[in-house]
Amino acid sequence: DPDWASYKLGIFICLHCSGVHRNFPDISKVKSVRLDFWDDNIVEFMTHNGNLRVKAKFEARVPAFYYIPQANDCLVLKEQWIRAKYERQEFMADGKAVAPPGNREGFLWKRGKDNAQFLRRRFVLLAREGLLKYYTKEEVRGPKAIISIKDLNATFQTEKIGHPHGLQITYRREHHIRNLFVYHESGKEIVDWFNALRAARLQYLKMAYPELPESEQREPFKKRWFALDPQERRLLYYKNPLDAFEQGQVFLGSKEQGYEVSEDLPKGIRGNRWKAGLTILTPERRFILTCASEKEQREWLESLRDVLSRPLTPLHILSEKQGLGVGFLTEVELPEALSSSTLPDQSCPEPRRASRFAQWISNPTFDLGSLSCSLTVSEDCRTVTVSRFRQPYHWSQERFSTSQVLCSQAFSSGRHYWEVDTKYCNHWAVGVASWGMSRDRMLGRTMDSWCIEWKGTGQLSAWTMVKETVLNSDRPGVVGICLDLEEGWLAFYSVASQETLLYECEIAASSPLHPAFWLYGLTPGNSLIINQVKV
Repeated sequence: DPDWASYKLGIFICLHCSGVHRNFPDISKVKSVRLDFWDDNIVEFMTHNGNLRVKAKFEARVPAFYYIPQANDCLVLKEQWIRAKYERQEFMADGKAVAPPGNREGFLWKRGKDNAQFLRRRFVLLAREGLLKYYTKEEVRGPKAIISIKDLNATFQTEKIGHPHGLQITYRREHHIRNLFVYHESGKEIVDWFNALRAARLQYLKMAYPELPESEQREPFKKRWFALDPQERRLLYYKNPLDAFEQGQVFLGSKEQGYEVSEDLPKGIRGNRWKAGLTILTPERRFILTCASEKEQREWLESLRDVLSRPLTPLHILSEKQGLGVGFLTEVELPEALSSSTLPDQSCPEPRRASRFAQWISNPTFDLGSLSCSLTVSEDCRTVTVSRFRQPYHWSQERFSTSQVLCSQAFSSGRHYWEVDTKYCNHWAVGVASWGMSRDRMLGRTMDSWCIEWKGTGQLSAWTMVKETVLNSDRPGVVGICLDLEEGWLAFYSVASQETLLYECEIAASSPLHPAFWLYGLTPGNSLIINQVKV
């Protein structure tokens, strides 16, 4: 229970926030709930207002990009949040809505790469282009660095930088993580820069992944079985402990890249039955988890922090995973952890029967000219993988800006069948598209592309004519795709011992069609494989 209150605003506050509120006597005045005297008028005012009513008034329209500070955040974030909310009243329903910051330009003090001296540098944010630039000289001589918002993250690191307004900007450059340490004398200015970068990042994500929600987490907790693979720096989760395929996975980078784990839940979020919470923060999102007991919470925190503290090594896709720590979380929820050695032997899978599409089999290969810079392809051009780093492919109008690729083979007549192994990718789409498909659009979201998509949330959908159809099906480990241009139809199958129809539709194309693929671009190491189907 809070021991402090702002009797001018009519809210109860914690000890940490009470110190911040004391600095703004014009908008907030603080009393101790237990030690100070409360007259009847103040008690009546507090009763009439209260935290929920005041929040509904002053936080009616907080934009998705605006960072709401938590208990452990630095002072400048809390100060500027209080000023924005109560002093400037930026988020009230009857006020002017806060528009995304857009482009921004100004001077920040930047720490030198090879020394500890901070020098004044001009920074330019181009939100629409998705770029951040900075210049070493005021004259126009070209920027010192051009940073893609796609590869950028920003966190306040006041103690590390040695300034109460210290901001650390990280981005990928030449297969390394580059750090920029900056600050501004004005707390409002540095927080405005921070939120401008968040807004630009959100704009990029909405364009690259239009199906992802922009709002904060509001889904109910779901019980999932989690397995930690420290060697591959992956946290995998399953619906049941013995599931053949994971429902999703989280790549665990390093602290320097902005990956963190904390032992609490975000403000306003509560678990169902399990109250011991932990939060995994990645540059892309938060994963909010709860455990069955504080003991298990401590064990998971220790294991996760151990992984985050290790230096990064090159990623490898292994068929056998070793050193797995396992347990339930809800996401997460965790009963007693099972040792992988206690799992029962799995029966041999039923041998596959001869494919009914044997006479139509094609074995397509990936086209390197259309390959996104966020993907890599194997030497035989049959495996495509999400890269940890942006690849330096030459620029071409035929190259996708999102993590997509077409195959070289074009089909304009006849019947064709191929298979895709999806077991190593937790969010994907496979289908067909014309070569003229817009390179900045998503597969299935254009009039000349068709696909089925598995979402990491556990949903299979079909996309035809820019419309989504939710399919009542489990995740297919191998997808068979049959394109019949003689009859004008397209079908998708789940391939196990035999083909099981997932979805079929009519198709009419005015130009040749190519096998098409999309992989969730924020999960490095995910891959799709075109199987070599034997006749």
